[in-house]
Amino acid sequence: MSSNETSQTGQLAAELDDACVATAQARDLVFKAAAEVLAGITRKHFPTATMVTVEPSDGALVGIHTDAGRAWSAYDHAPNSVLPLPALDEAHRVLAAVLAFGRDHATVTAAGWEPIPSGAGLYHVTLPGDPAERPAAEQRPTWSVETIRAVDVVDNDEVMIDGRWREVLDVWDDESDPAAQFGEDHEFTQQIRAKVNWLSPTYIALRLADDEKSRFDEVVSEIRVIRCRDLIQVQRMNAPAPADVLADVLAVVEPLDVRGALRAGTELWAETGDPQDVLSESQRETLSTLRAHFTSIDDQ
Repeated sequence: MSSNETSQTGQLAAELDDACVATAQARDLVFKAAAEVLAGITRKHFPTATMVTVEPSDGALVGIHTDAGRAWSAYDHAPNSVLPLPALDEAHRVLAAVLAFGRDHATVTAAGWEPIPSGAGLYHVTLPGDPAERPAAEQRPTWSVETIRAVDVVDNDEVMIDGRWREVLDVWDDESDPAAQFGEDHEFTQQIRAKVNWLSPTYIALRLADDEKSRFDEVVSEIRVIRCRDLIQVQRMNAPAPADVLADVLAVVEPLDVRGALRAGTELWAETGDPQDVLSESQRETLSTLRAHFTSIDDQ
């Protein structure tokens, strides 16, 4: 081999080395970006998430974890009651894109994914960024059951059907077109049109999720046709109790003293008004309302 050929071979080898380094750096950036996107997806539903479990062979998200432990698993019963399918689909698209750069053990561990000894083929991925702080004393939401007419059911309601709580995925009335969603020949389209597609708005159709038959990657559903005037039980989240804005005041004075101070303030307002124009319009209206209230009590 001539010296010129040797020089060219050396140059090509150097270029190949540079290309390999650039490829590895680009792959690292892709894996890093994927972890950031996964953090955004999971923390919409689990604000304190710190880590996820991934199965590279299938490109599947199978677990979400916080400092307190596992928060979600694809193997739980009805997992999509906690992590919606659209979010899971988005996570799977991200994993499919990043794992196109390599899904073997060497590649994913080089990107910082940690193999789980007890889980064959599973890896932990640490989520970048700071998770939301867990509230010191988080108030749990409370729910109640209301009875409404079927015609007032809306998407995402939880309704009682045949003794089970079912999530309402879709609602159709006589003005809806199920073919736009399922197609003309779909069995759901035929079921809905058979009863609901009349001129008289007598029935509505509900597409209900079947949690017991659904999987984390597939929602099983069925159509139920119900008379609009039938009564249905539905879950409703109760409004949080309003903050006691007088708690600090009542901690230092008695309620009657507060009432006396309010009366004295309204009497002073009636006598002197606001000569320096320091009160806001809402404060003036409040004083006038209280003044009228106390006056009406005195006149009784």
